[in-house]
Amino acid sequence: LTGAPSAPIRSNGNKIYRILQNMLDNALKYSLTGTRIFVTLSSTETHATVTVKNTSSYEMNFSAEEISEQFVRGDPSRTGEGSGLGLAIAKSFAEQLGATFDIVVDGDQFSSSITFPLKQITPSESSEEES
Repeated sequence: LTGAPSAPIRSNGNKIYRILQNMLDNALKYSLTGTRIFVTLSSTETHATVTVKNTSSYEMNFSAEEISEQFVRGDPSRTGEGSGLGLAIAKSFAEQLGATFDIVVDGDQFSSSITFPLKQITPSESSEEES
């Protein structure tokens, strides 16, 4: 994991786990053999973003909107494993948590990102952490 050293957020840990699991599972299933998957954490003063990026093993003839819909697979020739729900669930959970879920297709590169508002640390919380 590269990027920001930390990004404190307040959220539902089980749903965040499921979102990240679905993002990583998608990258693992559809990456070109022998290529790497990149996971980055970046942050601004107000938001934190986790991005999973991979090189696709097939030609991506779909839009970002289409691939995040239920039962849609980017590779229509795949008939085996998976229900086509992974990214739709990730998007739905992200929206339930007040986060945004984005997909970018750039040539043979596919990335999915989730962006959360950062937890604002109050002065009393700051002094509690120091003691």
